[in-house]
Amino acid sequence: SKHFDLSTFKFVGIHFRTTNDGKDLRNPNWRSFQIAIDALRKKGIEVLLVGKKSNSQYSKLKSCFNTTNLKLSRYEIECINIYVWSKSKFFIGSLSGGTMPPMTFGTPTLWLDIHPTIHYRPPNPSDIYLPKRIYSNYLNRFITFEESHSVKHRASQTESPIVASLRGYKLHSPSKELIEKAVLDMLNLPKEDCLNDLLIKHPDPNDAKPFSAGARIYT
Repeated sequence: SKHFDLSTFKFVGIHFRTTNDGKDLRNPNWRSFQIAIDALRKKGIEVLLVGKKSNSQYSKLKSCFNTTNLKLSRYEIECINIYVWSKSKFFIGSLSGGTMPPMTFGTPTLWLDIHPTIHYRPPNPSDIYLPKRIYSNYLNRFITFEESHSVKHRASQTESPIVASLRGYKLHSPSKELIEKAVLDMLNLPKEDCLNDLLIKHPDPNDAKPFSAGARIYT
């Protein structure tokens, strides 16, 4: 068993999607989360994994405390989840239901290994958004984040591995260096820099340039 002193406990919560439902490109690579875990452990930060139940992807992670292995009632597990969502220094997650609740408590989130990116953008300016990299077999290069949202490359936003392959796209996780940078930037985020306190400068309505007041995008 493992015991934590909650009076001095510094931790980050994590959760990621593992569902096999034909939308597998939504799922992050567990290795991306291991990189983030290793970066946090080097800084003396504990990592708590939350979710509904343990699975083969969760069991691959090292140096984190897997709360899904605890023999607790559904009510007790939900209590742990709420504690992690609300008390984490920040949260790390993917496009999954278990990553949405932290924003309710003002907890900033590192959205890691995300795809697709066209239909949802986290609203909290304190969040960081790391999308998957999309390689075009026809162009023999990675397309840019902006290109991936264009009409020409709309098929790159598919959640189906079969469709992506047929249309000549292959998805890759963010680089190790970029993940580590994002983790350090989240650790250095000022405490007061949250959704309720961060002032957003709105654009001139006559300015035709695209505007986003949401999460910072790292590519």
